[in-house]
Amino acid sequence: MVAAHACGGLTDRVLTKAIEARARVAVLPCCHSFSKQDQGGLAGWLEPSLAIDVVRAARLRDAGYDVHTQTIPDTITPKNRLLFGRPRT
Repeated sequence: MVAAHACGGLTDRVLTKAIEARARVAVLPCCHSFSKQDQGGLAGWLEPSLAIDVVRAARLRDAGYDVHTQTIPDTITPKNRLLFGRPRT
């Protein structure tokens, strides 16, 4: 499954569907909702949107996925964090 600029909760719904299907997933999260999305208690240490994405990566790992993260140049988009997950075999 692939989602680019998956606004707000759409990223979480894509991750849910990928986990349910045990599918590989690649997302470029966008438009974080600080009041609605889980920051995992990390907002005191991390910028809130990064905290949300860290929780997402942990969610994939907890679901049995190998996780890879990277960024693309912020000149392309300031929402530049990529999250990849592949089910462990």
